[in-house]
Amino acid sequence: MEGLEVTTKLFSELFNKEHDTFRIDSEHYQKKYLFVKKLLENCEHEELLNLIEKPVMTGHTPSMKVDSYYGGDVKFIKTDNLRENSITDNFSHYLSKSGNEIIKRSSLKVDDIIVTIIGATYEIVGRSTIIFPEHLPANINQNIALIRADKSLVNPHYLNIFLNTKYGRNILYYHSRQTEQVNLNCREVERAIVPIFSRLESLISKVFLSANHITKQYQEIYKNAEKILLEESGLSDFNPSDKNINIKDFSESFALSGRLDAEYYQPKYEDYLNVIQSYGQGYEPLSTACNLKDENFNPDDRTQYNYIELSNIGKSGDITGSTLSEGLDLPSRARRKVSFGDVVISSIEGSLESCGLVTQGYDNALCSTGFYVLNSKKSILKRSWFCLNLNQCKPFLSKIAQAQF
Repeated sequence: MEGLEVTTKLFSELFNKEHDTFRIDSEHYQKKYLFVKKLLENCEHEELLNLIEKPVMTGHTPSMKVDSYYGGDVKFIKTDNLRENSITDNFSHYLSKSGNEIIKRSSLKVDDIIVTIIGATYEIVGRSTIIFPEHLPANINQNIALIRADKSLVNPHYLNIFLNTKYGRNILYYHSRQTEQVNLNCREVERAIVPIFSRLESLISKVFLSANHITKQYQEIYKNAEKILLEESGLSDFNPSDKNINIKDFSESFALSGRLDAEYYQPKYEDYLNVIQSYGQGYEPLSTACNLKDENFNPDDRTQYNYIELSNIGKSGDITGSTLSEGLDLPSRARRKVSFGDVVISSIEGSLESCGLVTQGYDNALCSTGFYVLNSKKSILKRSWFCLNLNQCKPFLSKIAQAQF
């Protein structure tokens, strides 16, 4: 029994008469969830059900067979778009007016809160964020729940912040169930316990709005910096070749690179190389400018670590969040230790464009072995991170990563 967690429950305790539920799944009774539940019950609190304007609901997906439902300007938010307290803008689909009309009951409004309720792992379930004007018009699919807070009872910004804390997320995990996927239903979301701190809600809301304002300023500065770099490097109006055929002699291909895969020799990559190599101030490959950190780190079972996954890398090269877990609970791929100033680059097919800079808050965090971890004594590292995150350079990233390492 060593190393196993045991919680003893009477058969009668498996029934919840108030909610008319019977839970026999062991995950529901994990000690960390029971601890959070007891902690929240010991302070002034309300069930989410008593703090909302209307019942929690999910969205829906209009028929993909009807072309007229898609191609408009209504953002269709799915699990991939909803991250911890943020929405990524790489939407795979936009709804038309007629498509949105089909699922208009879940059309989003300012200050709505959305939360993922279905996912392959616990890391996906329980992500939540609040809707700002810039997110609209938007709607959600069936894997996301809509919470519309009653503002006379709770500040929606405070409620969103609570759901993003480990206590809010763990109380959602407590109600979730593991089948082929981890899932919650709308009634289970409504059972989440929310602490009531009337005197602090306004202050928490102000701090949150201030942080959001700073984030928007950062994004604007990033766009300006991107514009300057593109202009300086000659990539502003750059259009790489769209040809899919390239003829190479043996001496120009395998003998030189050791590569036989056709994708490597696409003409567009040569176009990118020509632009970079013709830059007047010079260039340097990552293999000489940076050090590759490829040693495995073995986490201590009882020490807590921030764990960074591919899904935590934002569009602008920022790390949008992490999972806090004891070493015992980390996946076997959590074996790279990162430091402040490191750059992480994905090596996983389908996510090769993911590249992030490790800030002070993630110093000594762990990341997946699916990342290359780079550091350098040269200031070029941060410039390289920025360049690799430019939309113009992302198609080129896989070639750089594989060629240099």
